[in-house]
Amino acid sequence: MNVISILRGMIIKCLPNTISEDKVNIKMLPDCGYTCDVAIVFSSILKKDTLSLCKRIKNSIEKDIFREIVISDDGMLTFYLKKDFLISCIKDIVQKEKDYGKSSYGKNKKICVECIIGQRNEENIWKTIYLDSLSNIMTYAGYDITSYCYVMDNDGIKSDLEDKRVYFDYLMDKEDSNIKDNLDDTLSLLQRSNHCFIKDDGLWLRTGDYIEKRLTNSDGDYLEFLYLMSYYTNIFGSGYDGIISICSKDDDTKDIRSVIEICNYDLRKYSIKIINTGFFNDSNQINNIRYNVLSGSDKIYDIENTNSIIFNLLRGKWSNSLKSDSTKRDEYAYIIMNKLLEFENIIIWCATRGIINSLCIYLEDLVCLFNNYNSTLECYSEEDKLIAKSVYIVINNIASMLGLILREDL
Repeated sequence: MNVISILRGMIIKCLPNTISEDKVNIKMLPDCGYTCDVAIVFSSILKKDTLSLCKRIKNSIEKDIFREIVISDDGMLTFYLKKDFLISCIKDIVQKEKDYGKSSYGKNKKICVECIIGQRNEENIWKTIYLDSLSNIMTYAGYDITSYCYVMDNDGIKSDLEDKRVYFDYLMDKEDSNIKDNLDDTLSLLQRSNHCFIKDDGLWLRTGDYIEKRLTNSDGDYLEFLYLMSYYTNIFGSGYDGIISICSKDDDTKDIRSVIEICNYDLRKYSIKIINTGFFNDSNQINNIRYNVLSGSDKIYDIENTNSIIFNLLRGKWSNSLKSDSTKRDEYAYIIMNKLLEFENIIIWCATRGIINSLCIYLEDLVCLFNNYNSTLECYSEEDKLIAKSVYIVINNIASMLGLILREDL
């Protein structure tokens, strides 16, 4: 359940029709309140006193889901959810299970996510792991994703990808029929651009950045760069609403942008996501490698350990020997339930920006919160088990997006 969307819808009903929902800015605070500056932003436009507008919104908002609505002196509204409403949301998580967090935000827009890999090295594997996970996240956010990878040097790299749980809709190399069948059309397209010229050693292409790339040799044989251009013209001619290229900081992207311009493709539909690459940790475990690549942290053991604790708790095979602290328990329960309701917005935020690390941070925060919550319990009520089950679902839904297979018994 998307609380921010629900609250935004309630607030917009209190305002004139000229103000659209996307203009209503709502953020979640660390104390689990939802803050909104709509009265400050629109009071002058609506010719209303800021505090009077706040009171109007407060009095019009449905009270059945909020335990408190606070108006600050400067006109900021802060909303706090009722526990009963949070419990109903937690039950919704359990009911949706693997579908929790999915949304229609992307409106089924057709997006291509692609990368090019050359030599068999860690940097290229890093890019494919990132692309694979980003594709999963964007699918959760309601986009229709097609993933491509063009392999320039296929020396065992396909088996490496399978070992790292990396999968593409289209894994291509120069022998792929889609690329080979498109070579003649691609060459004609480039020649019509008037950017091609002939030297003694073959046909060349001069891009907008005055970079020269050889397309054929003196015998007319097609060369590697033409195959690469065939790959790109195949993608750009497929009618996608957007194309995202995953690149490392060392990748040369100028020639690709130039060719897009030469061929009169819509550059506004094309974006490049530059990711930081580094070295894998020393572990041979795929979970460790993938999580280290995506998050830059080594907290996968903490995540798996918490997942195992909850799994055994739900099976009735684990009990807590710590003393109960009801005050702390209620505090952590309230924070966790609010945290769980952030999930859909976190996915959308990551999907629209191509940033995976924020989802990893959310996961680590949720794990830490549950461990703190669990430490306050002596025995488990049905409500505690409901919260634990919801946390378990969200942990594993994130793991699915990140390509992790979490162990349940450590």
